[in-house]
Amino acid sequence: MNVIIKEIPLEHLDALLKLSRRTFINSYAHLNDPVNFQVFIDKRFNPERIRNEWENPSSSFFGMYKYNALIALLKVNLTPAQTNDRFPDSLEIERIYIQKEHKRNGYGKVLIDYAENLAKEHGISQIWLGVWSKNPAAIKFYEYCGFKKLGEHIFKVGNEEQIDFLFVKKL
Repeated sequence: MNVIIKEIPLEHLDALLKLSRRTFINSYAHLNDPVNFQVFIDKRFNPERIRNEWENPSSSFFGMYKYNALIALLKVNLTPAQTNDRFPDSLEIERIYIQKEHKRNGYGKVLIDYAENLAKEHGISQIWLGVWSKNPAAIKFYEYCGFKKLGEHIFKVGNEEQIDFLFVKKL
């Protein structure tokens, strides 16, 4: 596979920000109201917010590198930093972003396995994530990886409320 996964260092935050923006826009821009979507992108993916997230001791960013280029990322959160408090004592997978040209190569499963190993290293017996209810490919992938739907929550894009399904996997 010729890839390595490692924590994203401070000097790669600009690459992290660019990859985050690009992959999110490629995946979801065409499915959202342009004004709401731009508000979301500007708020969620700006240098100050990404740096604050990176500096949070309960969150970690891991990059997947191929030939020293960042091609994908994984963001995980321990309980204090999680986006929902429904699953205490779990590890949240908040983001798995893979560049469009590297999708369908098994990298998503590699990142899920990496998150599972992180959880086990922390003595955590379950992981969870949210996935947009209008993303059938991602839902199918997470089900394939052994996740089960256990609820929903609201995910705001601008002023639009969308439904995220909450998926959990026991380890």
